[in-house]
Order: sequence, then structure tokens, then C-alpha cells
Amino acid sequence: MWIEWVANPFQLKNIAFKECGGGGESQFLSIVEACKPKFNLTVSQLRIKMKDILLQLAPTLVENQLKSYKELFKTGKLHGLWDPTPLNTIEDLAKQLLKPIETKNGYAFEEDEFTLFLASQALKMNIYVCNLTYGRVFRTDTEFENTICLLYYDLPHFKHYQPLAQQINKTQIQSVLFAADIEHHKFDQYAHQLLSPTEVKPLERETKPSITEKHMSKPNTSEKEVVITQILSPPPVQPLSLTSQVFLKMCYYLEQSAKCCSF
Repeated sequence: MWIEWVANPFQLKNIAFKECGGGGESQFLSIVEACKPKFNLTVSQLRIKMKDILLQLAPTLVENQLKSYKELFKTGKLHGLWDPTPLNTIEDLAKQLLKPIETKNGYAFEEDEFTLFLASQALKMNIYVCNLTYGRVFRTDTEFENTICLLYYDLPHFKHYQPLAQQINKTQIQSVLFAADIEHHKFDQYAHQLLSPTEVKPLERETKPSITEKHMSKPNTSEKEVVITQILSPPPVQPLSLTSQVFLKMCYYLEQSAKCCSF
């Protein structure tokens, strides 16, 4: 059930959100729901598509991502309930990405910033993430024709995604957006940083190779070492003064969803 997002720190109008579930897969479930008009996928099918993208990435990129996962595991900051210690190759990581299909447990490879990148490439869609905690919008460093948007709760003990959609009228929503829709809702006005597999950087529109050109494996080409960073956790910023109030209002709207505009 889609619910109108009445109170939001981005002052977005005619925007709705939907609760799709969790279990370590709220990002996957939200992406699958958001892209339904264009793709009719299950979470398992999305993971398989992402695995195909993963296997095309430059080995050094994946090696550094594995190092990042192992460091996060050592410090207790890794998302999910899995141990990356025995993983050493791109094939190992690909198998782990598909582990939840076998175990029926999303925490066997929980969503993170890297999975956002893989999903964006697999679906050929830009992904905008409205981080409610920081009052910021992040986006993938991509220039595809279509875009989907997600809402993200980034709290110490609660990390959760929901899809966002444009409310056309009381009975119709549009979750796959085009450039004109993004401009209309001024998402880029709030897009402080790009979601990139290399680093967190200010939003810049410059001529540069696409992510596919930069990071897909190429024969007889030496790849520059890159490190996947925790890209949904921006540098320390002063949260919006109304963030806590907005979050409480969001909880209220969820509880009172029957009274909200739903379709």
C-alpha cells in the first residue's frame, strides 16, 4: 500500500512511500517494487542479475571490496550476519551474494552501498537515496535514462529502505522516473554526494568515463586500485533540527496508514 509522504525534510510534494518488508533485504525489496513498471523481478532474480555484474568487475575493485568487508567485520560494523573472512576471490563474493536465495535469510548477505551500485548497473537505472537521518539525498554516479528513488532510515540500530514514487493522482503512482520528473521534484537540489564505487565526492557533472568503462574488466589493461567506502555514511554533519520530529511523524503516519491517502 502506497502512503502519501506528507511530512518530509526535503519539501517534496506528491510523493508516496511503501513498506515492502525487511529481513536484511529491505533494499532489494524496495528496488524490486520501485522498478516494477519496467521490470517484474523477484529479489532472487535481482540478486542473480547483480551477480552477473559483479563477475564483470575489475579484480582489483572486488579485492578491495573484500578487504573493506573484512575490516568492517573485525570492527563489528559489517551489515548482516555473515563472515567474509574465508572469502578471497570474486567467485567467492558472487556465491555469498546469492547465499540468501539458498538460506532464505537476507542477513546472509545484507544490503549495503555496494549492492546499490550493483543493482543500478544490473537494471541500468539511476538510484536516488533520500537519507532521512542526515536530511540528504545521495545518488548513483550514473547517467541512465530511468531513475528510481528510495527512502533510507540510517539509525544506529535501525537501517531500513522503502521505495518512493511520484503520486500522479489518488489512484495512480509512478515509481520509475525520468529526467523531467527529477528536475520537477528538485532531487538534485538536495543531492549532496554521489554514490560511487571509488569514493565519496561532491556532486559534479563533468565529462568522464562511465562506471562500466572504468570498472569492468578489460584484457591487457592494468587497473588502478580503488577502495569501496561506506558511501551512505557521509562526513559528520549537523542533522536537520526537525529530523527527530519528522521521524516521529513518519512513525505516526505508518501507524495511521488507514487514514492516509493509500492506493
